[in-house]
Amino acid sequence: MFDLLGDRRKLCMREDGRQQVCIVGLQEFEVSDVQIVKEYIERGNAARSTGSTGANEEHRLHAILQLAVKKT
Repeated sequence: MFDLLGDRRKLCMREDGRQQVCIVGLQEFEVSDVQIVKEYIERGNAARSTGSTGANEEHRLHAILQLAVKKT
């Protein structure tokens, strides 16, 4: 697992005592409008890689976008 907005730095996935999954080391960015969110999505998509399996010669690897909406 890699942080696509953090120079593809390796990340670790952990599960806490309540069986909630947490991504250790994931960066957070504060954004003020939807356009900035779109730009981050585009940057992440550009950093994705392709791979191959016996079933499919070329495919995109999975990506996860995590949003935390907070009222200030």
